Amino acid sequence: MSEPTPDRKAMHAHLRALFGDLPGKLQNGLLEISWTDPKTGKLSRSKHFPVNKLSEVADVAARVNAVAGQSVYFGAALRKSTTPRWRRA
Repeated sequence: MSEPTPDRKAMHAHLRALFGDLPGKLQNGLLEISWTDPKTGKLSRSKHFPVNKLSEVADVAARVNAVAGQSVYFGAALRKSTTPRWRRA
């Protein structure tokens, strides 16, 4: 039996459903993905992306999720465009 692998297409479809048709004033928001550290299990890592980069977000999330011990999470709300991109919300 093979190990489960991240489904990048499903991630992209999920992101499109959540953020794919935003009103104009929200187009400058940021998406946040966060993930656990594989050694400590703590949710301590994150990265922000412009909302027009859904495919890139899915690519990064799939790569991160492919590492044993790392779980990846999508932020449920947009972040302000001025949010420091190295900090978690």
